[in-house]
Formats: sequence, structure tokens, C-alpha cells
Amino acid sequence: MKRNAIHWGLLALSLLCGGALYFENASTARAGGSNTPWGTIVTTLPATAGSPFAINPKTNAVYSVSSDGKAILVLDGTTNQVTAQIPIPGGVNGTWFDARQDRLYVLNTTSSTSSAVVIDAKTNSVINTIALVQPQGSVPNTTFIAVNSATGKLYGGYDLESVRIGPGLLAVWDLATGALLTTVSIDFPADAAINPKTNRLYVTDNFSSQLVVVDGVTNQVIDRIQTGQAYFPDGCYVPGPCITQASSPFGVSISEKTNRLYVIDIEDGTLYVIDGATDRVIGGPVALGGPGAGAYQNAILDDLHDVLYIPTVATGPASVIALDVKTLKPVGAPVIVGAAWLPPGCFFGPGGTFTCTTFGDIGGAGPLNPANHTIYASGASKYVIQIKSTDHEGQEALK
Repeated sequence: MKRNAIHWGLLALSLLCGGALYFENASTARAGGSNTPWGTIVTTLPATAGSPFAINPKTNAVYSVSSDGKAILVLDGTTNQVTAQIPIPGGVNGTWFDARQDRLYVLNTTSSTSSAVVIDAKTNSVINTIALVQPQGSVPNTTFIAVNSATGKLYGGYDLESVRIGPGLLAVWDLATGALLTTVSIDFPADAAINPKTNRLYVTDNFSSQLVVVDGVTNQVIDRIQTGQAYFPDGCYVPGPCITQASSPFGVSISEKTNRLYVIDIEDGTLYVIDGATDRVIGGPVALGGPGAGAYQNAILDDLHDVLYIPTVATGPASVIALDVKTLKPVGAPVIVGAAWLPPGCFFGPGGTFTCTTFGDIGGAGPLNPANHTIYASGASKYVIQIKSTDHEGQEALK
């Protein structure tokens, strides 16, 4: 199945983005008012660092994938310099940081095999490689991995629609042996989040516009929460008149404190809030800047101060906005992290081509670092940007 070319183009470019934001706290930012940005750019990280994907608050280490996708890089969260490089010869196809065990799990795939490389975050060394049994009839076209070390399970999303094999699936493996426990049919599993308190896995289905709820004990789907009109309604497998509305949930973030989930729709640029206790949409859709303005990864949740940091892409500059999770209102003005992705006069033309040949930047966001109050976000795809709050009141609240 083919998707809208703009959708795939933005998604592919977004994977190249990296960047950083620096802030103090939510109450400080609110005091600045809607006309005051909640942060300012202060530095850039090495271009080779790629997009940061995890923070280890115990060591103040930042983990990222190298620009060539062949290594995990470890950066010092204070100096922003690369301190270690861990080769992944087959390439990085997905990552998951398990704070419970202080381990990094890196998905490594070839044309016929998949394995999980386990890295000790204390020593930055590979301590195990787990061969994963491939689901029958699939190809290693993975979209994410997720690990629940408390239950000993590893999850992987498979995109089989775009390679014209059929509906996608969620694979569930035994974390110790790599044995395939079961598979779950999901049209396009784009992203996942785990609530360890309830032992539930939440997977965004990019094609059906649903948040799929999986029981971590039985590995069964226990609910499918609709977050918009399905991009491809039932029975529709090709672009055409059967597409009634573009709606594509992608990133999902979860608050263990409130058991609420925040789902980003990358097609219509909206945010949905879901109650994890009732599996019902209780907030949104909140417009983030117009069609195509959504994040291309998770919104970054500051669960302590109730703030969401969301990268946006619209007709204007690439930026990162901050939302108060209680009101879903902006916290200060957006922070600009790059030029508009589509230059003036550039649009998607006949035959699946753009009317321009050069593009701007795609906003993206990475993890939150409580050690020095930073988050990582992207502007131009070749480097990382760090942003620091201009207001220092209330800084002690984060220490």
C-alpha cells in the first residue's frame, strides 16, 4: 500500500533530524506570557551525533544514533561532546532505553534476520545479542521496538503494508531467548509506549487512526481507541476516492502519574488526550499548526511539571511548542528551530512530485534530561540545537 508522498517524504526526512532544547520549568515558562518564547537557542551539538533518543539521568549521558546509522554514540550531557562510540555493524533499526536495568536495546536487522543488541549503559559495552525469531511471512521492515524488562518481553512493530505483503503486525518475543511468543495484527504499528504500572502496551496504528491497547500478560488486544477518521477505510488499499480524510496517529507518550496518553497525529497536525483508565478520548483534537504540523516522534512529556514539548511542521518555520497538559494551552511562544520546510510557492504537484527542489527544516524532539533541564530538538537535519530558558526563577524546583 502506498501512502501520500508528502507523508512519507516528511517522515523519512524527520528521521534525520536532531536537536536540543533547554528550559527551566513549567511555572517559570508560564510567567513569561504567550508572547515570550519559553526558551532560546544557546549551542549546537556535533553533526555526527544524529538524533538523541534517550537520556540516562543517573550518569547525565545522552544516547544518539550516528549519522550513518552504524553506531550508538554517547554524549556528555554537560559538555555535549561524544564520549563513547558503540559500533552496530548491521545498522540501527530501532532503540529502547530501559531505565530499570540501565540497558540500551538496539534492533539490528538484515534482509532475513533480526536481533536485539543489549548494551550496558554503565560500561557502554555490548553484553548480549539476542537472535529474534522472525514472524512467518514477514520481512524485517520494523518500525519500533519496546522492552518491558519487568515481564521479560520485547515488542517490535512491522510495516508490511508499504512492501505490499499485507496488514502489519506487532511481534512479541521472549526477552531472554528471542523466541516468538505471538503476533498481533495491526495495519501500521508506528510507535509504542508502555505503562509499567498497568502492564499495558499502547501502539499507534497509523493507517486505521487508532491507539491499540495490548494486555501485557495475555498479549491480546483489549481495546482500539479511534483518534480520527481512518486514512484507509476498511476495504480500501489504494489511494483514491475511498480516502475520506487524512488522519494518521504516530507518536504516543504516557503519564504514569495521571495514566493519560498523548497521541500526535502527523497528518492533520493535532493532539489527542486519552484516559488510560477508561480508554476514552478526553481532550482534543488540539490543533498544532495546521495539516502536516504534527510531531514525527513522541511529544516530550515533563511529567513532573505537566508540560508537553511538541515539534511542529507547518507552512511557517520549524518550531517546538510547549503545552500545559492541564489546559492544553501554549506555554509561551514557540521556539524557532529552523526554516519553513516548504518554501513559498512549493507544493505537491501532479504525478507525485514537488514543485520545488530545495526544502527547509523539519522540527523534531528528543528526550528530556532532568540532570541539566534540557530536551533535544531538531531544526536543520545536519545538527542538533540546544535551547535555554531566559528566565531563571524557580530553577531550584527542578533540583
